[in-house]
Amino acid sequence: MNLPIIISKNKLKASFDKIHEWDGKARSSEEFDIAGVKWMIGIELEPINSDKRLHVFLCCEMDGVWISAVDNLQFKLLRYFNPDIVQINTTKYLMNCDSFVGTQISKFQWSKMCPSNYGYVRSNSISFEITFDFIYQHFNKIEHFTDFVINIDQMELNVNKGFLCASSEYFYNKIVVARERKEEIRKITIPDIEVGPFMLLLALMHPSLDVPAEKLENSLELANRFKINSINLKYASKILAVIEHHSKNPEYQMKPKYFLKCLQFAEKAEMNQEFMSFLMNTFQTSKEIKQFSKISGFENLKESTKAMLLHRVLETL
Repeated sequence: MNLPIIISKNKLKASFDKIHEWDGKARSSEEFDIAGVKWMIGIELEPINSDKRLHVFLCCEMDGVWISAVDNLQFKLLRYFNPDIVQINTTKYLMNCDSFVGTQISKFQWSKMCPSNYGYVRSNSISFEITFDFIYQHFNKIEHFTDFVINIDQMELNVNKGFLCASSEYFYNKIVVARERKEEIRKITIPDIEVGPFMLLLALMHPSLDVPAEKLENSLELANRFKINSINLKYASKILAVIEHHSKNPEYQMKPKYFLKCLQFAEKAEMNQEFMSFLMNTFQTSKEIKQFSKISGFENLKESTKAMLLHRVLETL
């Protein structure tokens, strides 16, 4: 995967010459679109009278809020016009930057970039690795960034598909704490795009988040694009828990092709027979099951699953 993001050095230099009033920093950034997700990559220079720290950031927009993917990744220019000696300063991590390609950095903080005040809201440190490769020639000649791959909780999320999320436990715990404190929780929504960074994340979370039923099928569609074996089984179980939550609503009827994906998830997650029976009860008539059996992919279900469907046919006669 190659994702060159070009930042014009002329624009960069002009941006650095102008110091922003709100925080005394000079910035240059480029926005771009990947699979319907709005991304921004950029750099900012600390005040000129400081120690010349250069901050590189990558973030994507979710529900009107910029979520920073690369934060606390700072370049301290030890020699202002000689980039050969540069150090990377991250949370509890310091290394020489003579050869930077393929460097792995872990345990640095995420932050939210708030459009209202351009401030930072610090989060707890989340442990994950980011592998990156870029060309650094001079602080006014940073030309492109390539090959961002983020590994989180055994799932490989590739930036060229617009995936970016932290662990579901982290966000879920934040919501639980907020509820315990009786704080108002801003409604979280799944973006109305084919591939969205929060689609899968929200489907993996507790049903109390009340993922809209009409978006659940989109989440299944997205989740199905992953190699199922790369998803921890507990995540497959959480997806099914959300499905169960919505299927209790008599007004909600999952489309057959998404129900097939649901069964495939259940098989991979090795859900028990009780849960599989619950899924089968979604069918109210034998005609529905017969129509379902004609769907492409049905033949790939396990024989035990097909037997349960046959049993459900007999129950509905």
